[in-house]
Amino acid sequence: MDDSDLQVGDAISTSLLEAIEGSKLAIVVLSQNFAAFTLCLEELTKICQFMEYGPRILPVFYHVNPSDVRYQKGSFQDAFTKYEKSGRYKSEKVKQWRDALRKVASLSGWLAQDYK
Repeated sequence: MDDSDLQVGDAISTSLLEAIEGSKLAIVVLSQNFAAFTLCLEELTKICQFMEYGPRILPVFYHVNPSDVRYQKGSFQDAFTKYEKSGRYKSEKVKQWRDALRKVASLSGWLAQDYK
């Protein structure tokens, strides 16, 4: 679910949070540019908070290696370096985003390149 009226930098809407909280599962598509968007990182953090128990998060790795996501290498490292250098985001917020990515990348998921 996405909110077409949501602009970059806006807070996640209440209806989106309610949808995440009320969902039975979440399919998370992780791409090379996923970490470049704070909205994606915020949504992922909320998904991890609401779906802490059980196999309810299903990751799809779209042209990205799960270990790059888990250990925040490559484009993920670049995005976090930018966030940390900017001073715009509190270190606790960045830590939450990193933890959420580690958690999801540690789950069994699908590599998109293995499917047509």
